[in-house]
Amino acid sequence: MSIIQKPKGSCPNILEPEILVERKGITKEIISLLQPAPSRSTCSMIVGNPGVGKTTLVHHIGHQLAGVVYMDIGPESITDEALGEEFARALWWPPRTSTWLDALQRMLFPTNERRRRDNRRLFNEVLAEFSNLAKIFMRNNGRPPVLVIDHVNRLYSKDLKLLELLQDIAKGAADERLFFTVFVTTEGEVPNLMRDRTHWSGIGRVLGVGYLSHSEAINFLCNKHGKSPEVAEDIYELVGGRAILLLRVIHQLSNGVPFPGMFSALYLRYCHASIGQPVLVEVRAPLLKEAKKKFQKAEMVDEGKFRGACVQIAQQILKNDHIQDEDFFDIALINGPDGWLLTSNIFAATPDSGGITFESKLTENLAREFVKEVAMAAPTKRK
Repeated sequence: MSIIQKPKGSCPNILEPEILVERKGITKEIISLLQPAPSRSTCSMIVGNPGVGKTTLVHHIGHQLAGVVYMDIGPESITDEALGEEFARALWWPPRTSTWLDALQRMLFPTNERRRRDNRRLFNEVLAEFSNLAKIFMRNNGRPPVLVIDHVNRLYSKDLKLLELLQDIAKGAADERLFFTVFVTTEGEVPNLMRDRTHWSGIGRVLGVGYLSHSEAINFLCNKHGKSPEVAEDIYELVGGRAILLLRVIHQLSNGVPFPGMFSALYLRYCHASIGQPVLVEVRAPLLKEAKKKFQKAEMVDEGKFRGACVQIAQQILKNDHIQDEDFFDIALINGPDGWLLTSNIFAATPDSGGITFESKLTENLAREFVKEVAMAAPTKRK
């Protein structure tokens, strides 16, 4: 029995159930994407900022459903040949190995186009096999299978032609109702690029996965990890609803790891019992230290050349919870190259507001202090 015919597909299950954040609304939406109606003729995207839990939810849901084939664009998969090997692994095929004849052909015909065709051979072979299996699955189940391609944003800066190839294949398969593709990507340039391609007008649903709401985060911390409501509120105040940071704080508190002190006004200290001895734990310091490094690297603090732009944008977000895309890029383009602020990991697009906000609660906390410092220093400079 092929992987596509098994009761559960090739989507890997999550290894640690405690990292799963229950999100009933989002879960229902993802199920509908991974079990589409046969009449659908479009592809879909799941979009969200890093660390919101997109991949974890896809793994958890996709693992339980038949006909879901999961392919991850890892950092090492950004070549034609590596992409073919990743596709082969998704279908449980053994990876292709180069033969002496392959090496000889590359030496005799060293053109880029020849190498590209040769390197793409495995991908085309796997795609042909998947297409055959998809027809069988459709006959047996009355609906097409689904190909999930995760982290497609990694192709944007490395190999745009591969991203376009995947789009073309996905659209052709959807038009023929052979199989449906669900792309998983971060917010930013990639979703816009994919939607803007002229022949890509047939794209279907775009599911935005945002940060956890206050109630979702508190429920996760209290009911799944046994934190008191008071501690849960403190954790949420520190990192907000970004799942990956909530899990990091939980891990630190559970292990009682001490950290060197800084940002003393923002410390959060807890006593953790370890071999009968209370251990003082500081969980805010390292997280805030990392966040501050982002500001420094982007030259947004002290006398950095992008300080003015950062202040303008931060002031608007703090006032309105977000800044409209056009206002954000108007300020950004005046002060630096296109897209530089979004790549700084300080600001991020948000599917809820349709605008841009802070990348996390941590960066919001630092930005708030930063704006206050600028406001306090302004009268002094005028004098």
